Amino acid sequence: METRGRGDAARRSSRPTGSTATSRRTPARKHMRKRPGFAVFGTTADMGIRARGRTLPRLFENAALGMFHIIGTAAEGPVRERRISARAESTELLLYAWLSELLYLHDAKGYFCTGFRSTTVVDNRLSSRIVYVRAGGARVERQVKAVTLHGLDIERGRSGYRVAVIFDL
Repeated sequence: METRGRGDAARRSSRPTGSTATSRRTPARKHMRKRPGFAVFGTTADMGIRARGRTLPRLFENAALGMFHIIGTAAEGPVRERRISARAESTELLLYAWLSELLYLHDAKGYFCTGFRSTTVVDNRLSSRIVYVRAGGARVERQVKAVTLHGLDIERGRSGYRVAVIFDL
């Protein structure tokens, strides 16, 4: 369904454009064009994951593996390691920064993350040694453009932590 409008003013009438029905104009409608210059539409350009982990570091690792699962699959190739770190104001923002950094390393340097060694999360600071192959050693199926903050809320339960993360494709 498309919704048409101009600026911040929204069309409030259900009558179609060009209708001959008469109605009393309100001051807000008086200045609206009959044919606006844009249309608002829905999109399906997002994909999300639900990750869980008994510990916070395991949750972060599983969320990252979920993001790379959306991107594609790793092929055989030389495995490399690199230490990365991140910090933020809150645990949710830390997860966002961590995933964004991994996505940057994928896009800019061709890293395709396949695992982790010694991930720690303390006081909204994360340190991890990532295990990766070069993107040439991976089959990329989708391009993840960005990690979103939409609905990003880490929940703690009896069996550990859970989070849903949405990615812009």
